[in-house]
Amino acid sequence: SKFEEVHFKDCGPGIPEDIKKHLFEPFVSTKEIKGVGLGLYISYKIIGTHQGEIIYDDEYSDGAHFIIKLPTMTKEGCVEK
Repeated sequence: SKFEEVHFKDCGPGIPEDIKKHLFEPFVSTKEIKGVGLGLYISYKIIGTHQGEIIYDDEYSDGAHFIIKLPTMTKEGCVEK
């Protein structure tokens, strides 16, 4: 299948090592005060429902870098093979 990619990068502190393996689980957050830790979990579920994937780029060192890959659709609305 062919995929389209969208990259999201920030210049923040990145993701702590102990949280990386739990990033896409519910109620995991890097924020101490704000947030309940559902944003990435919900994104992961929605993207998976559309036969895509979301990846955390562990090699990016200037903050956080997420890659969303979604299958290319044909004009008829079918996933391109």
